[in-house]
Amino acid sequence: MSLISTLRKTLANGYVAALLGTLPALAQARPMGFKDSWVAMGDLGPNWQEAWVNYALTPRDAVGMGALGMRSDDKRLRRTFEEITYTRLVQRWNTHDSQANLGFVGGIGSVQGNTFSGSRLA
Repeated sequence: MSLISTLRKTLANGYVAALLGTLPALAQARPMGFKDSWVAMGDLGPNWQEAWVNYALTPRDAVGMGALGMRSDDKRLRRTFEEITYTRLVQRWNTHDSQANLGFVGGIGSVQGNTFSGSRLA
């Protein structure tokens, strides 16, 4: 391996490490809102689409619904999923510079696919 390709590889690895190092600062998650609030989440990609919405009944409990569609990279296999969800904030820890949350999300729904007929309980 030449010196130039070694330098390029080292530089590329440095860029990847720097990018990965910034991810925790950019990460945000909020599956549970404040009482009487609505939370909507989604993801849209070529092989994965999902949308979820929930309503906070209390500061710790929310109900909602969601839908998900996915397919294999070769576009042969497909699944769709719809569910009703319950979200519970189990524990919250607050410190001067941070907050941590432990939550429960459960749901029941149906899944459909092109490799079986009808719907199945999920």
